[in-house]
Amino acid sequence: MGKKILVLNGPSYASAVKGIGEVELDMTTFLQNPKAFQCVLFTGGADVSPDLYDDYSPKGVCATNPLRDKIEVSVFKTAKKHGIAMAGICRGLQFLNVMAGGKLIHHLDGHAGQPHLMSIGIQEDPILVNSLHHQAAITTHEIHVIGWSTKRLSKRYVGYMDRHLNYEDKEVEAIVVPKDNIFAVQYHPEMMKEDSSGWIFFNAGLLTFLELGAEKFLKEFQQEKYHHAGG
Repeated sequence: MGKKILVLNGPSYASAVKGIGEVELDMTTFLQNPKAFQCVLFTGGADVSPDLYDDYSPKGVCATNPLRDKIEVSVFKTAKKHGIAMAGICRGLQFLNVMAGGKLIHHLDGHAGQPHLMSIGIQEDPILVNSLHHQAAITTHEIHVIGWSTKRLSKRYVGYMDRHLNYEDKEVEAIVVPKDNIFAVQYHPEMMKEDSSGWIFFNAGLLTFLELGAEKFLKEFQQEKYHHAGG
């Protein structure tokens, strides 16, 4: 049997990695024998603690779970130490973006509960994704944005110290971070049908990412050699 995929905080997310590898839900098993795993999937939930990206939320805009952050930082460090790939969904993308050196928009309008189109830069037509988040990633040059909202959905951005943020960049929907072996999406593929373009983008994308490695995946993605069946 092939190596396992650790799915953190929720068995429902396992549907997003269907057919890729054996799913393991016990974090202790991973920490005891990380080399038995090929990937860790960080999933949705509470806001990432601003102190992980040198920020603060004095007005309580960020609803955090510090214990979860502490646990997932440990998992991240173990995965990175052993060269294990990491994937993310929703909060998972935000957490991995922060761990890779990025920051977060504390709040933005127009995304929670509103399906929308995501441009991915490898095909002419965007794909439809769902949207259940109120925060978003602010990336660095080492964090490659491979998916973004086709249209800017938010008219208001709250950032550092819960203050107004003059944000003019893309609204991030998918990232790859070669230095940390990360592939993540902002939307929820586990809530989508398996024949939908959004589910296929994540599932096929992660499978290809694991097969090629982060650097080669990104190179081929940028050269438009990566095609997913939901296009």
